[in-house]
Amino acid sequence: MKPSRTERIGILGGTFDPIHIGHLLLSEFIKDELELDYVLFLPARIHPLKENAGITAAHHRLEMVRLAIEDNTSFMVSDIELRRETVSYTIDTLISL
Repeated sequence: MKPSRTERIGILGGTFDPIHIGHLLLSEFIKDELELDYVLFLPARIHPLKENAGITAAHHRLEMVRLAIEDNTSFMVSDIELRRETVSYTIDTLISL
């Protein structure tokens, strides 16, 4: 069966160290404002604009995001950038998705 329309997915990348209410409120607002079906959270392993020393371990940040979004069925998380050994650039992630 063919879907009636293409799903609209917003993407929010960041270090999420830690994820906080601002990330969640922004995501909910943008989802509603742009009539998105989902928001995909992408924790970055190596953020291109931040010092990476002292950042919480990737697996802990991923779990923090999972816990923060678990009650919102419109929110998803991917570890695609955490599996990459290099700096996370949006264009590379979009090509990979």
